Amino acid sequence: MSDRIASYKEKLATAREKLNATLDAAEAHTDVKVHSEDNSWTVRELAVHLALADVGHNRMIFHYAEDKEFIPADYDIERYNQRSIQKQAEMTLSQARASLDKSRAEFIEWLDNVEDDSVLDKKGRHATLKMMTLTELMDVMIWHETNHAEDIQAVLDAQSE
Repeated sequence: MSDRIASYKEKLATAREKLNATLDAAEAHTDVKVHSEDNSWTVRELAVHLALADVGHNRMIFHYAEDKEFIPADYDIERYNQRSIQKQAEMTLSQARASLDKSRAEFIEWLDNVEDDSVLDKKGRHATLKMMTLTELMDVMIWHETNHAEDIQAVLDAQSE
């Protein structure tokens, strides 16, 4: 395994540990509203959003690594985010967390099987419509989890004051 892949695996693990610790702390507060990314979601809905986004990020990277298109040029991320949460209205926090575990395990397995890390320099369209390398997409994955964990933690901190 290359140093670059090992470094990303470590960063991904750190971000996930932070998210998991935050979700552990939020277990009894799943209906509390969190304002994040111009949305107002409950902790549970935000966990569902994270689970769906993690699967989506994996699919983006897997497709772009094989030089396949994935996100269309007219993709509307806001519409997708709102509709996806509505479609998964019955998903529990526990189910969202299980999905997060599964998608991360699949991604780590993929990384473990990358023979030439130059694949990480390939580009594809992120859901924001910006063209990014696979390493930039992994940076987004890390930022996304960390940012939302911080959003949830801020609400938990405010409640305990």
